[in-house]
Amino acid sequence: MAKLSDPNTAEQITSPIMELLHLNFDAKPTEKASRKKRSERASNYMSSLYEQIEQDSDTLDADFWYQADRIVSSTPYNVKYISNTAELTFSLDDFVSDKELLLGAQLLVYAQTAQPIRVKLVGASESPELPSSLFGSTATLTSQNPASFNVTELLSRWIKRFVQPTLGIKFEAIDQPLSSLSLDSFIVAAFRDKNSVPLSRHERRRVKRQVEPIKQDPFTQAMHPNTECHKQGLYVDFAALKWKEWVIAPEGYAAYFCTGACSFPPHDKMNATSHAIVQTLIHTVRPNQTEAAKCAPRELGSMKILFTDNNRNVVMKRYKDMIVLNCGCH
Repeated sequence: MAKLSDPNTAEQITSPIMELLHLNFDAKPTEKASRKKRSERASNYMSSLYEQIEQDSDTLDADFWYQADRIVSSTPYNVKYISNTAELTFSLDDFVSDKELLLGAQLLVYAQTAQPIRVKLVGASESPELPSSLFGSTATLTSQNPASFNVTELLSRWIKRFVQPTLGIKFEAIDQPLSSLSLDSFIVAAFRDKNSVPLSRHERRRVKRQVEPIKQDPFTQAMHPNTECHKQGLYVDFAALKWKEWVIAPEGYAAYFCTGACSFPPHDKMNATSHAIVQTLIHTVRPNQTEAAKCAPRELGSMKILFTDNNRNVVMKRYKDMIVLNCGCH
């Protein structure tokens, strides 16, 4: 039995899997991305967000985090200070997709400060015609907690206009000059595919119960003695694919596969479709006229991968139809 830890096997399947997932870790970053600083806080924030979504906890402040198909954290590629004002310049390339809807976005500003600082969102340099109602909100910045601003409407208008490739967000400190602080800031934005239907919490938990962890062989479990159609363990190890440099979580995932015979007469455990039952009956009587029904996935589930893309953004993306939830005869 081939194992994913075998270098030849890993090399053969890595490129097709990357193409399937639309990942390109070997691509060079854009000129703007190459000017970004890697933010450990962004990585830690996204890792915490990933864990909360995976656990389906009640700790998140908005339901759209659970419904998102893609969540991206983007750091500014340029930061400019003028006295008590700071301007963060972000690239539109990190956010725009004509196949997605923006669900929500937050600007988070961190700094090491001895005392709380009140920070005010005052404008966007690349979009002077934006209504003043989008600005003026204030937040408190401490060493333990960031200043958080809802920039959903601002980012949505910016994406829809698609005039400027960059957006400079300005904010000021009410109490002291910002230039004396070392700021660490980023935008976290959640998107949903236009054609996807978000699952309810009940549906999310039902799917999660159907995915049990696999802890045996790093590639696949030993074959189950059951010869009838059933779900069999299959584990994909990202370390074996040599993705550990980019993939933050998970370490791998249980993909499963369907195997076994669709025997006659079919019974409930075979989870056969009506068409499969008819096909099996005809095959039993006239085996040369049609093939026997095949064991195949009846229901597939999605999975999330947290990774650093080639533009130095930390991204959480949901990939559909990656996990076999149950099998049946087709």
